[in-house]
Amino acid sequence: MLFAVSTPAFAEWGKEDTVLLVLEIIDWGQTRDIATRKYNPPYISDYDDSEYVYHEKNPLLGKHPSVGRINAHFISSILINYLVAKFDNEKNNEKFKSKPKKLHKYWNYFGITMETYMIRRNYNLGIKVKF
Repeated sequence: MLFAVSTPAFAEWGKEDTVLLVLEIIDWGQTRDIATRKYNPPYISDYDDSEYVYHEKNPLLGKHPSVGRINAHFISSILINYLVAKFDNEKNNEKFKSKPKKLHKYWNYFGITMETYMIRRNYNLGIKVKF
């Protein structure tokens, strides 16, 4: 979490980066809720006969990821966003005398769109942000 809130100080950071970071932290908390919410015994899921109320849709995490796996996934995701912000900016483009790249801009817009969709979907299912 400390890395997540300190990344704006190290990269070329804009408001879109901040929005994406906040959305990822919300999604992180919701995913942790998915991983830890279980039925009270003797109830089990009709979906896959497991004890979990919810199932993760991200194929990188699997249906029932551990909290450790979730933490590693989101830390990696935030690190990747930081690296895109750091290396795809006008300052680096001037240094290498190249035209401004648009990867960073489109990366953020795609990430914001996906995170907003997933957070809204999770919220409508009753999933909470839980750390």
